[in-house]
Amino acid sequence: MSNFFSSPEIIRYLRSEARRGRLVTGLVTANLIAFAIYLMATQSEDLGETLVTVLFMVQGVLLLVYGTVRTTASVLAERTERTWDFQRLTPLSSWELTWGKLIGAPVFPYFLLLSLVPWVVLGLALSAAVTWGELLVSYLKLLGIGFAVLSLGLLFSAYHDRDSRTHATTAGGAILGFFGFQYLTMLDGTSPMISFYGWQISLELFAPASAAAFGLWFLAGAKWRIGEDLQEPDYFWRFPAFLLFTYLYLLGLIQEPAWNGGHYVLLLGLPLIAVYGAALGSPFGPHELRRWSLCQSVPDKLNQSPSWAKGLAALFGLALLSFFLGSPSEPASSWFLILLPAFAARDLAFVQWCKLGQLRRPEVVAVVYLTLAYALPSLVLVSFEVENGFFFFAPVPQADTTLFLTVLPGLGQAAVMTFLLRARIRKLVEPALEGPR
Repeated sequence: MSNFFSSPEIIRYLRSEARRGRLVTGLVTANLIAFAIYLMATQSEDLGETLVTVLFMVQGVLLLVYGTVRTTASVLAERTERTWDFQRLTPLSSWELTWGKLIGAPVFPYFLLLSLVPWVVLGLALSAAVTWGELLVSYLKLLGIGFAVLSLGLLFSAYHDRDSRTHATTAGGAILGFFGFQYLTMLDGTSPMISFYGWQISLELFAPASAAAFGLWFLAGAKWRIGEDLQEPDYFWRFPAFLLFTYLYLLGLIQEPAWNGGHYVLLLGLPLIAVYGAALGSPFGPHELRRWSLCQSVPDKLNQSPSWAKGLAALFGLALLSFFLGSPSEPASSWFLILLPAFAARDLAFVQWCKLGQLRRPEVVAVVYLTLAYALPSLVLVSFEVENGFFFFAPVPQADTTLFLTVLPGLGQAAVMTFLLRARIRKLVEPALEGPR
């Protein structure tokens, strides 16, 4: 890593994505677009400000949308073309491959973005309203959000197998980049103060710093997944550590001494989404289950266990931590801390049950059935104007009943689904342990 930009992975992308003819065509096209924007800006009151604003939006689209499409397709394209396995024959480490793809895959969008910088400087020189400091803050926001979105796209690409549809995944990367661009435009011109653990921080600095911090975790997740293909060891604490980081980050945003259900949803919502994403994206199928069953030591079993199981254990721990840290405004709101992990255990066990079956698209089947499990009972209750039965089908605390009756349905469903999953696991594992007869 000493000669970072001479990495073979980056050089490979430079040779394929940054050919001379393509660079010349891209440079001419970018300058023609910039010139057209300049002509349009001459009709405005402030030529320089309009030129800088519009060109910055174009640069945002190039980095966040086009760049994310490139990183999202990077690993998946190699798996689809069956060239990914050749990476195991190279001396490159998982970090070199990960950084190489983050820098190399979107190298052409980077070039187009830089091609517009002279025009931005021209607009800055022609404007009295835009200062160097404001422009620097804008680029810091763009770089922070761009790093997070591109890293997340690379993480998605690393977790998709060769059977995934490349076009669908690329479209997902474009949608992800579009949301990143929307987040960037929401921050344009805003400068309120954010209280984070009692520290007053400007939103213009807090937002890109937060995005960069989460981007480092996304990049590390991509690195760890790539490391699995390179036969590098995995460690069970990685995913729970990310969930704890997310929890502590959200905890710093809470200022009220008395917590209600909304605070618990805020603290556990993002970790819960991450756990569900790990369950749906994890490649833990029958083959991985048999390999896990052959592990002899407890640390090996923990390291080889599915990500959702480690995430669910962390979710129970975070719910317990919330119980001790928070002072609920009403007792029933704290019951959510039992209901949420219980229903999560039911759902995640069902997702794994589908993955261990003979289904072609187990993730799709799981999402459809879980959506119906939440939507249909809720629609029936709303249709009949029943207000006291939601806790049977969703993690919604019922204040006018007892704690036992409120949590019993969720715990019961989790127990039933765990029993069914255990039965399927035994059916798959016992023949592997007995060996051929």
